[in-house]
Amino acid sequence: MLGDVIRTERLVLRPIGVEDLALVQTAAGRREVADTMISIAHPFSSQDVLQALLRSEWSDTVGPPGC
Repeated sequence: MLGDVIRTERLVLRPIGVEDLALVQTAAGRREVADTMISIAHPFSSQDVLQALLRSEWSDTVGPPGC
């Protein structure tokens, strides 16, 4: 189920992966976002993003490149 991709005409939902780290870091690293999330530090480094994803329910789909 975790590997499933859901597609509609305007939306694609897929598991998060290493290729998404920069996007997540950019969004989560914004002060306005960090201020509303107790678990997000500011600044939010790429290592912080990877650690958060590895702790998440998606941990079996996320890992260092080549895994």
